Amino acid sequence: MNKFYSEIEKILDYKFKNIKLLNEALTHSSIKNNNKQKRIFNYERLEFLGDRILGFIISDLIFKKFPNFQEGDLSILFQKYTNAKFLSNAAINLNLNKFVIVQKGDSLEKKDSIMSDLIESLIAAIYIDSNLENARLFI
Repeated sequence: MNKFYSEIEKILDYKFKNIKLLNEALTHSSIKNNNKQKRIFNYERLEFLGDRILGFIISDLIFKKFPNFQEGDLSILFQKYTNAKFLSNAAINLNLNKFVIVQKGDSLEKKDSIMSDLIESLIAAIYIDSNLENARLFI
């Protein structure tokens, strides 16, 4: 296992059984496939699932933690912890921006939408590689 993967696993506090999932979660769609026979996977599908997992876990958490809050108050809290800026800041604070795999010449590593998508793709990768509880622990 190379240093690249062990370093990010240390940050995530999670060791992948299927390292291909981690690679897919880190790969931006700017990486083009030169070999037409082989499909290059990127994080877009994982990001789709991770967004839903994040939404469920945050909803569940705030619903239980704030039993007296009305729907509007819950929605405000939900938006605070699931918006692109918050997720991007979390990714950058964890130094995940240095692990995103982008096409040479692209400097997307600190763009809010890319960093928030990266967090969501990692959530899904952890979930698929193990279970909802490990995804919850990462979140």
